[in-house]
Amino acid sequence: MPDKGLVLELHRDEAENYWLNVSTAAPKVFVLWRMDGDEATPAFATVSYGEAARWMDANEQVDAVPMPPEIREWVAEFARRHYKPPEKKGKRFASSKAEG
Repeated sequence: MPDKGLVLELHRDEAENYWLNVSTAAPKVFVLWRMDGDEATPAFATVSYGEAARWMDANEQVDAVPMPPEIREWVAEFARRHYKPPEKKGKRFASSKAEG
């Protein structure tokens, strides 16, 4: 059987999900499997939490494997360039209201 290498493509609209993954202690690559006759073969790979969750919501077979360091560095750099965290606004608590 010929080698069916998987290609990881990064998309700007998934940058937050990439950042959530690579900022953990144990980032993962998620692999979607498809049946090829009697054999399960890897069909797609992602490093996006969101994309993996969508696959699982669609009842696809998905496994998580440890992300190699060189992929983590590549994904982290992409996420730093394209993910802009929301600005934090001052929190308001009932106890902070001025008493009058």
